[in-house]
Amino acid sequence: MDDLEKKAAQLKLTLGDGSITTHDLVPFVKVADGDIAQAAAKVKASRLAREEYRKLTCEELSEFFRAPAGRTSPSGCMVPLEDMKGGIQRDNLGRPIVLAIGMQHGTAAEMQRQYAYLSEILDAHKRPDGPHGACIVIEVRPRDAGAPPTFRFPDRDCRTLLDMGRDIYPEALFTTTHFCGLPRAVTWAFKLVRPFMRREAYDAMVLRPSFAHLAGAMPRASMLRQWGGELDFDIDVWLEWRAQQEGVPTAALCPRQQGRAYDPTAAAAAATAEDAMADSLRAGKGIGARALLAGEVGGGAGGEDGVFHGVVEKRGSGRGMFGSVRWKPKLLAVCADVGLVYFDGLDGTTDANKAARIVPLGEPGTAAALRPTEEYVAKRPHQFALVVATREYLFAAPTAEAATQWVAALEAEIGAARKTREEMASGSLDVDATASSLEVVSLG
Repeated sequence: MDDLEKKAAQLKLTLGDGSITTHDLVPFVKVADGDIAQAAAKVKASRLAREEYRKLTCEELSEFFRAPAGRTSPSGCMVPLEDMKGGIQRDNLGRPIVLAIGMQHGTAAEMQRQYAYLSEILDAHKRPDGPHGACIVIEVRPRDAGAPPTFRFPDRDCRTLLDMGRDIYPEALFTTTHFCGLPRAVTWAFKLVRPFMRREAYDAMVLRPSFAHLAGAMPRASMLRQWGGELDFDIDVWLEWRAQQEGVPTAALCPRQQGRAYDPTAAAAAATAEDAMADSLRAGKGIGARALLAGEVGGGAGGEDGVFHGVVEKRGSGRGMFGSVRWKPKLLAVCADVGLVYFDGLDGTTDANKAARIVPLGEPGTAAALRPTEEYVAKRPHQFALVVATREYLFAAPTAEAATQWVAALEAEIGAARKTREEMASGSLDVDATASSLEVVSLG
């Protein structure tokens, strides 16, 4: 019995519930990083949410599974490859296989229901003591020529799916996601995505320019013909079979060829909202100080431990109704593939100290410089600033040498981040849209 299973057994005793197996509690222990009390709270919250999600039927989601007028395939959806005989196609590890055409779309509530509907179907197909998670194959390129790709910037609505995976369906941590049809240069985008994902989820992503590698991950009989396999699968037929299983009249479904088309204009508007990029990269519940400083996220930076960091003072932005320009001590770090990060507290030895803000350094107009200001020069003579397109972040170091070192570390990472963007752009990629969308569809 490994450590996760031992802690899952402890969790079962804590819950005092014989209806859930130790095996099924393992994902909750994993997502809680072994904290039994936190895992117990997650189990209870998950149960309440899933009671409601189990009431979902295909009727209210059917327009996302139908092709829009003039197309042969849905704009973006995730479909479990059920055999319509009570079983489901499985990979070589025994996990259910899921077809993802692009990524889901719609309002936040609609995408959440789509996610939950899929997750509940997968749960129904799980085997006692079998492997957790699923095998998701994402067709990056649209099936229909000329159709808009559904990869897009993840606004607040999209990012709620990450919360669902963490809080309600933690078995998603054991999922492997195959991105198929990626331009080779797109792998650079994952440098931008990596810091905002759990390591397990990042490591479980497979990036390939084609479907050729899938033969090593699943039986050919379980692979769609579009992937080079032997399986024929009609989404319309599957949807109508699903309706029959759920007692939904076929007439209640969205008719064929009348599905919901993806609206790239609306998505672009959400993506370019004020501070959208900064909001996407805020840590919130994410990166802990210990993990970042230990090099467990990002690609490291200068310094012996891979991240240039230390305690500085930061001047408040003065933005917002209650904004202040007071100076406060902050734990600050510069890390490759992440950017500039400052934390809620000063303790760098615990992940309870969460990042308050992450500032990407590859954006146009980003620069670092020594910046003594007349107003504060007497008390804080050793100031430096990071300037981005929408604002300036002003810091004060304890010595002139330290301020110079901070500027050097920032300039080095700004240069590296710009080079990454240029290499991605040379591959004709939409840098922000490509990098950010992968965070969402990973289901991690």
